[in-house]
Amino acid sequence: MKRAFLLAVITSVASCLSAQPNPLDPNGGAPQQQVRQLVRVPDPDLLGTTYGDLVNLPPPTFIRPGVRLTYLTTSGKIQADGELVEHKDGDVIDPTSGKRYIWAGGRTREELSGGGASIDFVEVAAIDNNAAAILVKSYAYNILHGNLWPGARYGLVTNTGINTFWFNQAATERLLATGGETSDVRRLAYTMEDGKSYDALRISVGANAGSSVSHTYDLKTGILLRRLVVSGKSGFDRGGVGFQGTRNVQVMTLKDAQQQKLPWLGEADPAWANQFQGMHVQGEGNVFMPNAPQLPNTQIQGRMQVNARGNGWVRYHSTQHEVGMGQGPYESESTLVSGQGAAGSLFLPPQGLQKLQNQQILHTDHFSKIVTQVTFMGQSPDGSQVVVISDIANNTRFDYAYDTNSGALKRVVAAFTQDTTQTTKTVDLIAAQ
Repeated sequence: MKRAFLLAVITSVASCLSAQPNPLDPNGGAPQQQVRQLVRVPDPDLLGTTYGDLVNLPPPTFIRPGVRLTYLTTSGKIQADGELVEHKDGDVIDPTSGKRYIWAGGRTREELSGGGASIDFVEVAAIDNNAAAILVKSYAYNILHGNLWPGARYGLVTNTGINTFWFNQAATERLLATGGETSDVRRLAYTMEDGKSYDALRISVGANAGSSVSHTYDLKTGILLRRLVVSGKSGFDRGGVGFQGTRNVQVMTLKDAQQQKLPWLGEADPAWANQFQGMHVQGEGNVFMPNAPQLPNTQIQGRMQVNARGNGWVRYHSTQHEVGMGQGPYESESTLVSGQGAAGSLFLPPQGLQKLQNQQILHTDHFSKIVTQVTFMGQSPDGSQVVVISDIANNTRFDYAYDTNSGALKRVVAAFTQDTTQTTKTVDLIAAQ
């Protein structure tokens, strides 16, 4: 993406904020209506469901607001065949007889084909007693060239004791004492691709149901090192000694784990953050292709509706409708969370925002090289003070514009370049209830 294009994005954010009011007027006080009490139930989690007696443990000491875990996720299909030997601990199961097998002398043929890759940032937005609000930001990833493009985003509020991304190591012995027909827990020495070795705990669930999910955790920090999901039915011959099959495989591998340098952590959230129930959004999309006729901008309308909240976080459902000349309507839905530990939250502490300095780097990811940085500070045309916090990646950029007096997110700009095509989507938060 050319420098001039990036500068145009920043200018667009700063110059257009005056057209939109604050989501809640910081001088108007809290809304007068009674705030509906929202149900707070942890979102479903495989390990939380399997080991329900551990969910209320506190998180490991490494996990706190502002922590970002970076994962490389790859997927594909495995075509495999070979000879099998019956073994009580085998991970290949004959669906007819229930007998377990291991490979004898290795697999005679195995090919990983198809699939794709993404980089997934797991950001701890908030820790609230036994609840953890997590925002996952995904980027489609070209492994060969290192290019990144916007991918899916989702939020969840899970338990703190054991979940997909970490577990409390105090539960190690209790976990090792469990196991049965559908789960297996074992301690092992585990070496990653970079040569680092870990004292690890592996928890596998569902191995005899035609698919399996295994989580390997670092026992020092409690965080997930690798998640392996295998699905798809595999076949046997009638004697149960031959094996041929196709399996879908997804591998999620830890690449970085850091505490982001967010100056607002621990400051008081704006009062309106505990009151609002939803927001309306509107915006437009633009696609620029060199040497091609310029298409009219698409129009974006949407709604964000809060469906759960707690101390320092909200979970909300977002719907957006985009339509423009020359293309059919595009609908998108997602569940997201907001909290101090995630840049792009709907709200951040005003006192913390006022501590920022222009061009200040808040985080640099060691693996993807994505930089989170303050890219604009100053006065918007309507006289209000704004700050823009940006996630800057190779070929992709997200700008989050905040009003420094109210702490409200006012605008999000996503800009990315694919081949020679430049795409920009701008969404304004225009009202709150």
